[in-house]
Amino acid sequence: MIVRFTVSNFLSFKEPVEFNMLTGSPRRLDHHAYEPAEGVELLKMAAIYGANGAGKSNLVKAMLFLRDLVTKGWLSPTTFQFRLAADSADQPTSFEVEFLCEGRMYLYGVDLASNYILEEWLYQTQQGKSDKIIFHRYTKDGKTLIETTPLFTKTDEQRLMVRLYEQDLLKPTEALLRVWGESKSDFGPVKEIFSWLAKSWTILFPHSTTNGIVWGLLTNQKFFDFAKEMMCSFHTGIVDLEVVTLGLKEFFGENSNNLREVESKFSQAEAAGENLIIKNNDLREEVLIVREDGQIRVKRLLLMHEGPKGQLTPFTIFQESDGTRRLLELVPAFFRAIFEPVPVIIDEIEQAIHPVMLRELVSKFSQNKQTKGQLIFTTHEAHLLDQEYLRQDEFWFVEKSPEGATSLTPLSDFKDVRYDLDLRKGYLLGRFGAIPFTGDLRQLNWDTYAETEQQ
Repeated sequence: MIVRFTVSNFLSFKEPVEFNMLTGSPRRLDHHAYEPAEGVELLKMAAIYGANGAGKSNLVKAMLFLRDLVTKGWLSPTTFQFRLAADSADQPTSFEVEFLCEGRMYLYGVDLASNYILEEWLYQTQQGKSDKIIFHRYTKDGKTLIETTPLFTKTDEQRLMVRLYEQDLLKPTEALLRVWGESKSDFGPVKEIFSWLAKSWTILFPHSTTNGIVWGLLTNQKFFDFAKEMMCSFHTGIVDLEVVTLGLKEFFGENSNNLREVESKFSQAEAAGENLIIKNNDLREEVLIVREDGQIRVKRLLLMHEGPKGQLTPFTIFQESDGTRRLLELVPAFFRAIFEPVPVIIDEIEQAIHPVMLRELVSKFSQNKQTKGQLIFTTHEAHLLDQEYLRQDEFWFVEKSPEGATSLTPLSDFKDVRYDLDLRKGYLLGRFGAIPFTGDLRQLNWDTYAETEQQ
């Protein structure tokens, strides 16, 4: 679970900006405050509001960037620094996340240049006590140096191994967390910390694919029942879910270039002892490729609709509406947020979903006292600005300074916000900022442009 996340000199973030899931002074909705460790209270939800271009999505992108750095373990050359200040190109980009893993809190962070890692650190944090170092990797006089907990340097062999990483084994573009997290050597809690950072985050953007849903439906009956109940309850016409099996040529076509590419990728996955998930971005559909009875098969999700005479008609994901597809994308995310102590981050949660349906979905999660995870989302949907659904410390507002830099402020920082205040009205009137300033649209010269076109 996330405790706090800090980012600086990344996209629209210039100075360090902190987002956190720590409880504040408001004490309503007590079941929204988890206590996963002694002396630590974390929130179950966060709604992030802001105008278009203010930086809401950039916060989610920053989280994804850090996760991908850990997952991939390397940094490719790219431009991600804040671009509206001349000195930003010479400053490091920094990410830091404090999180809970296996009942303990850890702090992981990196400082990056455009194409290499300047500094990387991992500490165990404790309430009211000094942080305990696990490792601290930094550069001095052009050389990589690694400080570690004494547990990693007890023997001559361990000390030699650390020196080898300093001098030869660790590349400037590689994350030490992944290198040690995947190592066969014993580096204490690094393996489980790497696994948490690489696998526990669920991050969804608009127009994502269905995020492992076919595999989940086939292997987890609890998830199948949850997905079926959730999709049928939306009254979009779906009455059942079915995973069908097709031949490879039947799905991709006899002479398709995709067929040869899939066969090659499947052979590689099979050699690694894995199945293959193919995501078709054009159709926003995901299928699972497996071997059954010696043959390569395609597992495809069909959504069953009931006709006027009771007959069932199968629809592919592509044949569904944008709203239904978006709801289907949210199913695995909500399943994880309900049943696992992990963060689920959704950018533009209202994408293609009716406000009433979205309000009911968020309300259901809010009222459920058995949830285990965290639901964090960005949105423009003012109907969710309701203190019946979220606490004051669970609302965040994003604004840009005149210099174009993003800032974050929780609602609990504003004074005199009563529990009976109409937050929606106050927000739309600009009381909390984070709304667009459009200027006077009546001054747009649309008629002039039309006259020019006619000439």
